[in-house]
Amino acid sequence: MAPRPRTTHPRTARQSVRGTLLAVTGLAALLLTACSGAPRQADGPAEGAPSGDPTAAHGCLNEPTAVFMGDSFTVGAGVDTESERWSTIVARQQGWNEVNIAVSGSSYAVSNRVRPNTAYVDRVPEAIEAEPDIVVVSTAANSADADQRAAIARTLGGLRDALPDTPIVATSPFHRDDVPAERLDELGDEIRTAAEARAVEYLDLGYPLRGTVDTLSDGLHPNAEGYSIIAGAFLAAYSAHEPSGPAFPDCGGPQD
Repeated sequence: MAPRPRTTHPRTARQSVRGTLLAVTGLAALLLTACSGAPRQADGPAEGAPSGDPTAAHGCLNEPTAVFMGDSFTVGAGVDTESERWSTIVARQQGWNEVNIAVSGSSYAVSNRVRPNTAYVDRVPEAIEAEPDIVVVSTAANSADADQRAAIARTLGGLRDALPDTPIVATSPFHRDDVPAERLDELGDEIRTAAEARAVEYLDLGYPLRGTVDTLSDGLHPNAEGYSIIAGAFLAAYSAHEPSGPAFPDCGGPQD
């Protein structure tokens, strides 16, 4: 999907969706509910937003461009339509124009086996070229046995250097039964450390699929219910983070 032309509207703080994961079913229903309200008007930086903070105070553009970097979990492997994948649910809820550059079988450090140069670190220029208003980077721990630390630092650092005023979010890894819990925790710590060093927001999703049943389509990838749960976890973490962190773009509610 090509990014939409950027506007010249002034930017402001987002008014986040106040949701939790107390009832996944109810949240999933909220995500799919259309809202007829028009996007709110930008009116200036967030009150108390720190001066010079590279992730502070983006406004509600007319469909801000959101770039999602990731692997098969962000591609939406396991469901029939893109509308069921977690990134598309989130973009629809937030009123964002989704640019999904995820590649199955990739990771921060490792490319898809048959597609060279598809590691996250190699796709930084593609993300930058989309001129995003927000970047979301997620991982399902492909090649978990590889040393990802240098590539994580280069990926997040490259995004931040090129996009100094753009909100960038890195999530904790998604749960997979074939990756030891200890390695997932370790990988999450590596991402958190790199993010904090580069003014990138780290969102801990809390392994929302761990211990669930009937949320997988093929033994590895989520089904529609699983992706809905992941979307809910992202939105809850994203919303809960706002009071102590910078504001992110939000066009005011679910979109058709």
